[in-house]
Amino acid sequence: MAAAVALMTVSVFFMYLTGNTYWAIILDTIEKGRVGGVSGFVHLVANLAGIVAPAVTGYMVQATGTFASAFVLTGAIAVLGALAVAVLVRPPAAVSPELAAAIPPA
Repeated sequence: MAAAVALMTVSVFFMYLTGNTYWAIILDTIEKGRVGGVSGFVHLVANLAGIVAPAVTGYMVQATGTFASAFVLTGAIAVLGALAVAVLVRPPAAVSPELAAAIPPA
């Protein structure tokens, strides 16, 4: 029991450690006028996952009789998400001084 609590504590710590990365990526890659809409969409996707995941987990446990398949699926989705960020998210392009001078202050 103590080992399970310790593992849960460590996993929740690392889960919340990455939360600010989502907002940093949004703020770095989305233009200022669209940050609110994109942030709302990110929340939508996260909440939909929170609704669907327990149902899928329950179905998988009922079908297989063990949580192992649900954990494998969760790990695979996490790895795919990390790979997607690594491949698809690019650093913002440098702004030339001429373009920066033409942008009105916020």
